[in-house]
Amino acid sequence: MKKYTLASNFKFIFLPIWQKKRRYIWDLIGEVLLSVMVPFLGAALSALIIGLLAKQVNTLTLILCVLAVFAGYGLVNAAQSFISARHALHNIEVRIELFMSQFIGKMLEMPLEDGECATVRTMMEKANVAISNNRTGVEGFSRSVTSLCTAVTGLLVYAAVAGWVHPLILLMLCVFSFISAWAAQRPNRYYNRIKDELAAGQMTIKYIDRVVDNVKGGKDIRVFGLKDWIIGKYDGAIRNARRLLVKRDALSFLSKVVIHMLDGARSLICYLYLIHLLQQGMSIAQFVFLLEIVGGFSAWFMRISEEVVKVKQCSVEVSDLRSYLEFERTMQEKYLLPENNFSEIEIVFDHVSYQYENANQPVLKDISFRIKAGEHMALVGLNGAGKSTLVKLIAGLYLPTSGNIYINGINTKELDREEYYRHQAAVFQDAFTLAYSIGENIVFDEEWDELLIWDCLKMAGLFQKVDSLPQKLDTYLGKDVAEDGIMLSGGEMQKLLLARALYRNPTLLLLDEPTAALDAIAESEIYETYSETLKGKTALFISHRLASTRFCDEILLLADGQLAERGTHEELLERGGAYSELFQVQSKYYEAHAEQEMGEVV
Repeated sequence: MKKYTLASNFKFIFLPIWQKKRRYIWDLIGEVLLSVMVPFLGAALSALIIGLLAKQVNTLTLILCVLAVFAGYGLVNAAQSFISARHALHNIEVRIELFMSQFIGKMLEMPLEDGECATVRTMMEKANVAISNNRTGVEGFSRSVTSLCTAVTGLLVYAAVAGWVHPLILLMLCVFSFISAWAAQRPNRYYNRIKDELAAGQMTIKYIDRVVDNVKGGKDIRVFGLKDWIIGKYDGAIRNARRLLVKRDALSFLSKVVIHMLDGARSLICYLYLIHLLQQGMSIAQFVFLLEIVGGFSAWFMRISEEVVKVKQCSVEVSDLRSYLEFERTMQEKYLLPENNFSEIEIVFDHVSYQYENANQPVLKDISFRIKAGEHMALVGLNGAGKSTLVKLIAGLYLPTSGNIYINGINTKELDREEYYRHQAAVFQDAFTLAYSIGENIVFDEEWDELLIWDCLKMAGLFQKVDSLPQKLDTYLGKDVAEDGIMLSGGEMQKLLLARALYRNPTLLLLDEPTAALDAIAESEIYETYSETLKGKTALFISHRLASTRFCDEILLLADGQLAERGTHEELLERGGAYSELFQVQSKYYEAHAEQEMGEVV
């Protein structure tokens, strides 16, 4: 993994701030100066009042002086509070607008096979720490830099005064403070060693959060009595995180004990020396002022040591974010587009194999075939044969482990896949919908061509259903966002997905068993509707039911990751091979099932 220096992380955060949020920098400078002025003026104020009392000035003069000083001090304090509050809001804006958007964009643009990789997901979880709250990563770094600049400025001012008292006092303060700073860093060094394991545990906790919030999974959780088992998994992840953090907390406690002991010793020595100076003729006002300065020096130095630790810790988290944002498996600098810009799509598999990460053997082995432009091809086979993997390779979501895939003659490793996605429509096994309106779920945008949507709904057979709804296209799906949202049946959901594909007007259509939950007749009808309405488009129909794809120009039978047979439905039946045998078995099953249903009706 690439190493990032503290300086480069500083540039990574503050360069875009300077370019896009320059007011943030001026607020930072203002907060630093005012935050140093407030305690210094407070110390001077105390000394001034003591001095006036020692000189025994008249009461009216004393009151007027105190009121004037307090008014000035109050104005400076109010200005510091205002600037600090505004700067805190700017910190949040910077984190969300400049860096969280990059993180989300990376998640959405990352190739699917990378997003499914356990190593990359751990990297993503660690990067998420850098943009997820106010005190870690990006915002923690910017806040700590502000606080560190304040502490350094304050230390320089207070050091000048302490050095004026006696150079040895300044030296002693520095030595004790350096030891305190070393002790303060110990817990964070340990935390950096365990953060990978903590990130893995956090992934488990977030996964269970998603599971229990999944309405569809709620039925299985209740029917199978999974509550205690899921809670056990959740508790186990929390206990493991607690075990890892116990040592860090113990180290933190011990470091604080050492720091407080050193602070006490340092203060005692300084106070004894100042008492000695008082006995030698120092004024009581000077004594009070220098007491405040000595205490303030220690506070500034401790704050520096604490903020240095925080900056280093946040820098590590920023490095995790940068590693994720800059992660690329392929180093292709320029991607290619076909001359026809995907107005037609032809697909060629040339001895393609694919093996998942950490798998013992390939899921696809030496696959070669060609789908001509405008051709409707079917891919059939039993569950687990590798059909879904193959469709993800065609879609450009995966790249082959070996061999090559060509889209209009261009290798997918060199193809502009972002542009390729815009010319295809894919419907996978799990129907993807959002808890927003029907119109938005068809178009995936807040603006649409309403006449075109209604035409697509008519062709898909969902016009009457949507037209009968009070809010029509503005009707929400599900009740996650709107209480009056509706639930579509399985068949209606498939018609909605067909309308989405029609609206997109794709050059390539990929159907990865989206109708597997429907009965065989319903699936066959929907597939034939797709085939008819998208005539002239290149299409791949995937099913484990052989009868559903008999209308296709050619059928590929996939078995154990290899192409077992290919041809039209009639040709494969005449051959009497694996396809024919499987078709006969399925036909008998569906006939028997139909007879059983008829008997139940009678």
